[in-house]
Amino acid sequence: MVTRRDFLKSSIATLVLIPLVGCSDDDTPTNPGAGGGATCEGVSSTGSNSGGHAHTVCVASGDLTSPPASGRTYITSSNARHTHSITLSQAELQTVASGGSVNVKSSSAGHTHDFVIQQA
Repeated sequence: MVTRRDFLKSSIATLVLIPLVGCSDDDTPTNPGAGGGATCEGVSSTGSNSGGHAHTVCVASGDLTSPPASGRTYITSSNARHTHSITLSQAELQTVASGGSVNVKSSSAGHTHDFVIQQA
């Protein structure tokens, strides 16, 4: 029989591990490196904390060296069981590529996150 103490211990461990699992590697081809364990080959940015969590986005280096005319939409890392998207225009990608910074707000999933995209 499971005691109340054992139940609470396992519940707390589960609650601590859920955010780690949620951020592991839920990304798409338009956003390599957004997941918790992946490496970003480009520019990585962590958005503002909203609702007790944040997301990371990776702008691929290929998009900086040759910005698509129509811009590019990126999917953030998964956290709190959801993702967001951000869209950068060709001009914004060129700004980042030339060493500038771009402020962008994510899509809404009941809330948004603010990202500053700039090279390190």
